[in-house]
Amino acid sequence: MLSTLILLYALDTGQIPVGCYVAAWVFTIIKGICLVIKCLVDLSDD
Repeated sequence: MLSTLILLYALDTGQIPVGCYVAAWVFTIIKGICLVIKCLVDLSDD
């Protein structure tokens, strides 16, 4: 969701700096890594 907000802000300002794309991808990757870790922890508890 944070990456979506960053991209929406960039589109709203009319200028899309490369940093916004980088930040959006970084947050998306971090979210994916956290999701994988959470799934692994849930599986190991069973």
